[in-house]
Amino acid sequence: MIDSIKIKEKIIRKYSISREIAGDIAEDYLESSVEVIEKKGYLICHYDMEFKEIENIINKYSNNIDKEIDLIKASIIYAIEDDAKKNGNVFMYYDIFEKRVKKLLAKKVIKEKFHKALEELKSESEIIIENDCNGNLCVYVSRLYRGEVELSNALTEIISNNNTINDERIEKFINGYAEIKLEKKQKEAIAVALKNNISIINGMAGTGKTTVIKVIIKAMKKIFQFNKIMILGYTGKSVQRAMEVTNLEAEGNTIHRFLGIDEKGRIKRNSKIKLDVLILDESSMVDITLMNMLLSSIECSKIIFTGDYGQLPSIKEGQIFKDLILSKLIPTVKLEKIIRQKEGNIILENSKKINLGIGFEESAKGLKEKKKQFEFEECETKDIKKKVIKTIEGLIKNDIDIYDIKVMSAIREGINGVKDLNKKIIDEFNPINGREVSKLAVLDNVMAVKNNYDKNIFNGENGIIIRTEGDNFKGLKKVKVKFGENKIVEYNDDEINELELAYATTIHKMQGSEVPVAIIIVDNEKVLTRELLYVAVSRAKERVIMIGNKGAFNNGLKVTVNRNSMLVERIQDSMKKRMA
Repeated sequence: MIDSIKIKEKIIRKYSISREIAGDIAEDYLESSVEVIEKKGYLICHYDMEFKEIENIINKYSNNIDKEIDLIKASIIYAIEDDAKKNGNVFMYYDIFEKRVKKLLAKKVIKEKFHKALEELKSESEIIIENDCNGNLCVYVSRLYRGEVELSNALTEIISNNNTINDERIEKFINGYAEIKLEKKQKEAIAVALKNNISIINGMAGTGKTTVIKVIIKAMKKIFQFNKIMILGYTGKSVQRAMEVTNLEAEGNTIHRFLGIDEKGRIKRNSKIKLDVLILDESSMVDITLMNMLLSSIECSKIIFTGDYGQLPSIKEGQIFKDLILSKLIPTVKLEKIIRQKEGNIILENSKKINLGIGFEESAKGLKEKKKQFEFEECETKDIKKKVIKTIEGLIKNDIDIYDIKVMSAIREGINGVKDLNKKIIDEFNPINGREVSKLAVLDNVMAVKNNYDKNIFNGENGIIIRTEGDNFKGLKKVKVKFGENKIVEYNDDEINELELAYATTIHKMQGSEVPVAIIIVDNEKVLTRELLYVAVSRAKERVIMIGNKGAFNNGLKVTVNRNSMLVERIQDSMKKRMA
């Protein structure tokens, strides 16, 4: 039996690679690990390492005569992987890719050597180059190419086997449903989901998607006698909310837990899971790899994708939900009428306008501002933190609990980023000695940043620290956190890193959550997009306070997220071939 632990330790000692990455390399290549690093060092670009580190390893340890070719290969793979990680693209357009490779190497690259490296990587099936429908060259790393093709094949198979049924029991059930008054579009969404093997329900917050899901589940049970109904989501909190609204009439789980995906992203299960109905909630959060794993692991009579087209795409590669809608091959219903809105509340009304790209303008169609509901406090970058503190103080004086306030920023690091804001907030509202070591303290607002199934805690859940054990100056030994009304969970010293301060958090992290009062930082327009601003505003249930620059907000609305993907083309081409 091969001892991957010994191999890992050898990699750490010899190449000074981090423990986590060394472990991944050892598990992937086993006894070939050293040979791979020294003969094909460019392959470690698939791991989460800085290019300089990889460059140093190749220069120092590569036993190939022409190290320059190895470095060019490394820059080719790194450029695509880095773009995928930072921008979520499945491939790179060739002209952008070529410029990025040359920039990484920081010196003039001989054209012949660049093409030689490219051809060798193609022959090794490490990269694939294809033309899109407009003739543009698209460069993939093999894992993303394979993922896109496999997902296209899986979806084509499901779509081609879709048989729309016209069962009079469906219309009878919908027309006779009396528990709640359904809007016309809601009835249409229910009918489409019941009549088709695959369908999409698209709608922004407040349009009644969860109500539709509840009725669909009841109908599936009554009409088809389906009992194996599963609601899955990317985050535990979205699943919990759906389960609460549907009165636990279906099972619910995160995709990762349902499939048994481990921390390395692997599935241990061999057999397929049989279901009657799969409802995938918050589908926009699911990336290409995870969607592949899900569809290849189930046998299912009906699949229903629900989500919000206007929200942010997945953290990882792809824009699956958007592409499924753009393919126009899956029966889709868009819910547009806002149902969940109190009289005179303009948050959802403004969210709808933001979704359409309408910002602050003088005409009547622009975003409306209303005191204590939707406000914009303009100030310069250097004054934002002070304004945030002053705003929180004012809210607390008006009997708003600090735990009902969430400060959101588009960035994690840097000025007015999440870390910067959290530090300022704890200094003002929960100061203690020894913060530099302990990081956390009693009464801190915290968020779980990792699923912990043993504790029944999901990534993104918010809580309040009610007790700590240990010395603030030497480090905490235990932390006790209250999540929700009555869930108290204890974290030991080796688990405390699963928590982080959450007075402020990234907008991306808030997707799928709600908060009574949202304070939104609108500062660096380079990182703002329409989707980001829409998600931020639509998280608030009662009040939105934006702090920063209105010009940056309006400019951000002009930028929409569109990731490089050929999934739509692939599905459409496959369906044309099947129908020919």
